[in-house]
Parts: sequence; C-alpha cells; structure tokens
Amino acid sequence: MKGTKHWLKRIFSDPFDVCDRLKSIDDGYFVVFNVKRDRYEVHNNRQTDTFCFVVPYDKLDSRTVDYCLKTRVQNVDKLIKEMDEQNAAAEAELVRREYEASGEKTERIVWESKK
Repeated sequence: MKGTKHWLKRIFSDPFDVCDRLKSIDDGYFVVFNVKRDRYEVHNNRQTDTFCFVVPYDKLDSRTVDYCLKTRVQNVDKLIKEMDEQNAAAEAELVRREYEASGEKTERIVWESKK
C-alpha cells in the first residue's frame, strides 16, 4: 500500500483463507479493514491507486472471492449483459404491475358508473 494510511489495517490471514485465495487470482491483491468506515476493502499493489472494491459483506468468506471474480475487468462484458437483463426484467415487471393496476381502476370506474 503506497502512502500508508493508519486507518487501513492490513489483513494477512483469515479463517476462510480469503486473503490467499485472492492472491491466487492476482498476486497484487491484498485485504484491509478500514476502521474509519468499518468495512473490508480489497486493494491491489500493482495499481497507483491501490483501491479495487469494498467487500459488500460484513465478513470475509467465499462470497468475497466470488465477488472479486465476477467484477474483474476481464468480465465486464458479461457483467454489463447481466445488468441489462436484470434491468429489462425489472422494467417488464413494473409495466405488468402498472397494467394490472390500471385494469383494476378501469373496472372500479365502470362498476361505479353502472350504479
């Protein structure tokens, strides 16, 4: 870590060997605990700005390794496609709900006009 920051505590080992498993992906990776923000972070000493990502979980486990593999630059096209598919599915669900709600409103209006 270039320009050591005292609030970043380097983690050298952990119960699930996440630190070593990340190093097997890229030997520049290392894990720190950011005491200012109360979170784990992954950094890479091959970069000028070593920060790579915030671990999105409250502990280090295999999910961290999976997250690292999923979000690597080499997987950007796949990740973007996955995000586009999730967004399209969410939008389709929203349209379906709005369509159903408008049908229910129309039924109420028609029913009340016949009274």
